Amino acid sequence: MTITVNEDDFKSLCDSIRNGSEKDLAILIGFAEQGHSDSQWFLGWLYANGVVLNKSEKKSDYWFRLAIQGPQYSKTS
Repeated sequence: MTITVNEDDFKSLCDSIRNGSEKDLAILIGFAEQGHSDSQWFLGWLYANGVVLNKSEKKSDYWFRLAIQGPQYSKTS
């Protein structure tokens, strides 16, 4: 099953997370766990840079690897 994620909505979600929204972080993690590659990449970036989440090379590598395996969801603009 493919779920469409609007690009503008995804950007707003990411901005909200950078501003400290724990609710939106939980949504992002859910997307990432379900295979959304953009969410996986962004979660990897958050861990790699210690933004919002504690810095973790192991966790960032995990999410980056999943992201490069390819999207399971499509993104629309």
